[in-house]
Amino acid sequence: MFGYAQKHRGIPIPSTVDEWQLYDMPTSPAAAEALTQAAREAIDMIANAKISDAKDIQHTALKHLHTVCEKFADNGAYDTEPIGEAGRVIEAAWTEFVGGATW
Repeated sequence: MFGYAQKHRGIPIPSTVDEWQLYDMPTSPAAAEALTQAAREAIDMIANAKISDAKDIQHTALKHLHTVCEKFADNGAYDTEPIGEAGRVIEAAWTEFVGGATW
């Protein structure tokens, strides 16, 4: 899909500073680790959702990732590129576990 080495439940996820497209700062590896963990959690939310709750869970999962992005805004995590990476993770999980178009 995106060539990421790391996967969670079969979904490729960014895991490095470069893959998340963060600023090159001493604190950026910790930000990338937190974002990767949040991506795993978001994927789990979607994978474990009941079909009737899936749409709400999709928004909850994206909000979860965005909260972590905002927390690491100083590392560039709230910029367009990392937010886009977060969206791609949610879209891939949605397609894998729920099917069909997102949003």
